[in-house]
Amino acid sequence: MNQEDSEVFVDASAAKNYDFQILSQWKGYNSANDKTNIAENVYVFGSQNIFKKLNGNLSVRPGLKRIGAADTAQSPVSSEYVWNTSLGGTYPLWVADSKLEVYVEGVWTTLQTVTETRYVFDKWWDNTLKKDVCLFVNGNDYIQMWTGGSATIASATGSTITKSGSSSWQQSGFMPTSETPAGGATTQFDITEPVADTIRYTWDTTGTDPVINATTAPVGSYVYINAQNFDAANNGVFVVTGVGANYFEVTNASGVAESNKTIGTGSLYLNTKKVLVIGGVLYGYTGGETTTTLTGVIKDPSALVATTVVLQGVYIYDNKPADGFSNDFIKIINNQVYVGSYTSRLCYISSNTDFTNYTVPSPRIAGSPELLTLDDTLNGIGVRQGLAHISIGSGRWAVISFTDVTVGTDLTQQTKVDIKPVANQAAAYAHEFIDNNGDNLVYLAKDQQVRTFGDFNNSFVAAYPSLSQEISTELSAETFTGGGLRCIGDFTYVTAPNSGKAYLYQVRQTVDDNNQVVVERLWHSPFIWNATRIDDYNGTVVAFSNANPQMYQTWDTNQWYDDSPSDEQLPYTSTLALSYRTGGRRQGLLSFDKLFTEGYLTTGTPLNLTVNYNYLGVTNIITVPINSVERPAYVFTPSVGSLGDTSLGENPLGDELGEGAELSKFKVINSLSLTNVFEYQPIYSSETTNAQWEILAVGTNSHVEEQEQANFIINKQRN
Repeated sequence: MNQEDSEVFVDASAAKNYDFQILSQWKGYNSANDKTNIAENVYVFGSQNIFKKLNGNLSVRPGLKRIGAADTAQSPVSSEYVWNTSLGGTYPLWVADSKLEVYVEGVWTTLQTVTETRYVFDKWWDNTLKKDVCLFVNGNDYIQMWTGGSATIASATGSTITKSGSSSWQQSGFMPTSETPAGGATTQFDITEPVADTIRYTWDTTGTDPVINATTAPVGSYVYINAQNFDAANNGVFVVTGVGANYFEVTNASGVAESNKTIGTGSLYLNTKKVLVIGGVLYGYTGGETTTTLTGVIKDPSALVATTVVLQGVYIYDNKPADGFSNDFIKIINNQVYVGSYTSRLCYISSNTDFTNYTVPSPRIAGSPELLTLDDTLNGIGVRQGLAHISIGSGRWAVISFTDVTVGTDLTQQTKVDIKPVANQAAAYAHEFIDNNGDNLVYLAKDQQVRTFGDFNNSFVAAYPSLSQEISTELSAETFTGGGLRCIGDFTYVTAPNSGKAYLYQVRQTVDDNNQVVVERLWHSPFIWNATRIDDYNGTVVAFSNANPQMYQTWDTNQWYDDSPSDEQLPYTSTLALSYRTGGRRQGLLSFDKLFTEGYLTTGTPLNLTVNYNYLGVTNIITVPINSVERPAYVFTPSVGSLGDTSLGENPLGDELGEGAELSKFKVINSLSLTNVFEYQPIYSSETTNAQWEILAVGTNSHVEEQEQANFIINKQRN
């Protein structure tokens, strides 16, 4: 023990003579109920960055640790996906700063330059490649695919790239394709510049027909141009931006106009998949996928250094599932791609062997495409028990099932759409706010409440209960645009990027005093994580920034500050606002002059106590230190070599956390001014880096004044 002369004690004999009413069995967070008329062991609105630990204490949250290099660009992460591949790799992807990027070898590397910000991802099994591929949509009428191909350079020449390691490029996820060049050596082009920075390649009908049309060179596809007789500036790998009769266009600010140019000994590939992305620059190749060395590489890669990351290019499937359809979200169920739009009643379903095939056969068989016409526009798609659950309109869900039926001698499959009505505005807020917690769907509804359902029954409203009654008012006032809902472990996270808050709901098992397993359902106070989305990256809960292209590890008990985008250590304010205490008689006055606090903290943690006298402190507000340099708390410090008790946070994924600094037990009695009040509220707070603390018990030496009621609140009527 130490600090025996602490100023926070009046004196030892005085302290023991007071009868303190102690509160220690804490419940969860509640911001919806009147905080002056609620159980005294809850914490209330005004709290932030506080959670209830498994040991029952109320604790400050750990800090955010940045993953990847610092990036101060003023651009939020607008979309993200953590892709766990069938090959055992994990690729976090995000859209930020006008780029689609992937985290490879500890570096965020550009896959595409983009203009859209809202992307939705999922993975699809390719039985030809014997691996899964990543599919994504962004509101346009095409589906994009990335194989996950990635490698590092061992060496390069003017037209070859050799990868590190013994595996082939194909084994590393790069596209194995057999492609035929367009045209031939005598195929002749006129190359023009119809508008600035746009280069048009037009076959002038001389030589072999290259067959240029919207099918062979769809907008968004890649072209590989390495023609012997073309100007060097006109060769390269480009994205098709326009196509017409016998011509295609690309964006190429360096391109030059020239006429009557034959391909010669080079090659021209339309709609090619043989594309690399290196440092955001496109490179093409013609062969070598089954070896460690790619050949026919264009643009000259000889200046690339060893260990440089190489990615397979993204491939675009135009007009899939339909020309002009806005592909706002996808969901892959039983290897069929469900494609929906916020502005349409249609839902397209692909073949389970070809995600580009949406042609419905007659008769329809198992695994073949289907087209659903629902009775309202779509909000998003979830899956439960292997069945698609499509949110439609303001208050309905459509459950999609398939039944095998024999028609004559043919085995066919019938589609059933079961409409399940729920309360008005209880449909899903958006696709990004639907997830699974076990076998139950959890979602944010249009009424901005978190809801769930399990088995459907005749009581539809009961099957979609709100989980967020305790924070319903707070959620109703939020703006969730750009956010999402994610279930990880026993937590459900809901992000509101506009306010920077993450709302945390937890269903967990604890053991009571009778050694019985008890299920506890609770909300924690909002965490100020300033995140757009939350996800699981290799067993770590990560937050994606609402301000910069950054990904952060959460729940890291090895640091108690937030990393900034520019390597600063940022403090965060943690506030624990307890409910008001009335002494059990609302019309009577309480009298007290001492407040007791027991908990844990680290040496040097500045912790303050604020007491509101009456509602919102209208009578008085007193702030005193619990622990400071001038007035340190009385701390129970274990002897050297003693095991002692440490109090660390719990990993929400269920793994053991690494130990941070050891927390010491403290007890403090603060002397306050003697005031008669109807109610009072204790509030604990810290706002420095490395502040670690948790509260175990709180109480005052309060007693009810002898008078039955305060005379000044009596309404005295006049005749």
